[in-house]
Amino acid sequence: MAKVPLTAKFLSFGTVLTVVIAVSIVKLHLLAMPLERDEGEYAYIAQLLTHGSPLYLNAFSAKLPAIYFFYAAVMALFGQSPFGIHLGLLFLNTATTVLVFLLCRRLFDPYTGTIAAAAFAILTLGKYALAFNIEHLVIFLVLGGLLLMLRAIERGSGFITSGVVFGLAFIAKQHAALFVLFGTLYLAWASRAVIKERIKRACLFLAGAAMPFAALCVLFYMQGVFKEFWFWVVTYASSYCAVMTIPDGIKSFFYVAGKVAGCASLIWVAALFGLLAAGRLERQKRVFVIGFTIASFLAMTPGFYFRHHYFIFLFPAMALLAGLAARPRRPAFTALFVLLFAFSVFQQRQFLFGMDPARACRDIYVNSPIVESVEVAKYIESRSGKDSRVIVLGSEPQIYFYLRRRAPVSYIYMYPLLEEAPYAVQMQERFKREIESANAEYVVGVHINTSWFNWYANAALAKPMFRWIDAYQKKYYDVVGVADMISRTETVYKWDSDAKGYKPRSDSYIVVLRRKPA
Repeated sequence: MAKVPLTAKFLSFGTVLTVVIAVSIVKLHLLAMPLERDEGEYAYIAQLLTHGSPLYLNAFSAKLPAIYFFYAAVMALFGQSPFGIHLGLLFLNTATTVLVFLLCRRLFDPYTGTIAAAAFAILTLGKYALAFNIEHLVIFLVLGGLLLMLRAIERGSGFITSGVVFGLAFIAKQHAALFVLFGTLYLAWASRAVIKERIKRACLFLAGAAMPFAALCVLFYMQGVFKEFWFWVVTYASSYCAVMTIPDGIKSFFYVAGKVAGCASLIWVAALFGLLAAGRLERQKRVFVIGFTIASFLAMTPGFYFRHHYFIFLFPAMALLAGLAARPRRPAFTALFVLLFAFSVFQQRQFLFGMDPARACRDIYVNSPIVESVEVAKYIESRSGKDSRVIVLGSEPQIYFYLRRRAPVSYIYMYPLLEEAPYAVQMQERFKREIESANAEYVVGVHINTSWFNWYANAALAKPMFRWIDAYQKKYYDVVGVADMISRTETVYKWDSDAKGYKPRSDSYIVVLRRKPA
């Protein structure tokens, strides 16, 4: 790497710092947004973790565990609240922005690094990037691993260390295996050594990448939960990835890509020009840039599920490419990119500056009871003791987090119960037994399609489950609360006597039920 003049260092770091502060100020008033489903899962399981509960025992999840440890650390630092969790994301995004700058500066120059860092920071302002999802943690670790890998290639040592960081990304999400593959191939190709030495370096890298997962296996074996861990993150996760068809996946990709790119469309356009510019780079840099972009795209594709937050995998590569598009380093180009970044904020002005956290949340999560979960939890908390048991019949684990109580059931998502998979019926039977043995004081019934994995697509499996739930509720529970989601901006709440006999006006609503006196 060429030596960077001190003046250029201070100027570039100062610019990046200014951008980070400006973006953080814009985000600040939205940090109190209620937790969405995945955030609720991570936060709730992190709560269990801090109370000594082994993972994969009292709450089932197909996700690898790094995010739970990270959430636990964030909540210990900033508090067990949506604001504290999103504040942790703000600091993580800041650190990732700096890593984008450092990586791009190492590959090219401070100017390109500054533009790339600014582009990444603006991308994190998009409405679909404000939730603290796993992908944020993965790209932070991948970028750190890439920097260590480039340093190892330069010095001829440190391959295990860089591999370990990539391995940490993998134990955050299985999709990171695509980044591990990229790192292995690039390391073997780029090393200036004989074939035998290149193979040795790649093996050291892979050994390091395997260490975090191996350590987890040992830990869970010692805790007696290895069987559960392996089933959920390997066996079940594999069957989950086989559900989506390729045509449906392609259709979903273009639909979601349009929404995500629409938050900062000109940056994505600049990235396309940067991809063309990458073809003119010297060979080693060209292979890195194009290879990293391909790996970032492929990381989104396992299972052909294209959630909005999966596109976060692409943010560092898009930022790097945007930096390349500005490389002529002429004043006109700098001015153009300043305008580009300003427009990217301007086009989201209503969301970023004109909405409070609740309204912004409704704007993102249409037909999902994210705001309503807060009110439901407040109601139950105000009318029950700390030891009262609550069951959520729906995929809304954020309610358990708000209540700060351990769920008496292991299924905090309903999706596995209704998927066309060989385990669904068996899981339903276990779930019924858990419900019956819990004798919960409150049951929260979520009558919202997205909370039940589009149940109508597999009605033959869903209807018997719903009939059982309906009969169980009528036998043992009375309705004491209703959250009727009338529209995108209006929810009608009815509590206690007002809830009895109330008929929801919409198809999306939540009912709160209390156990009948014995």
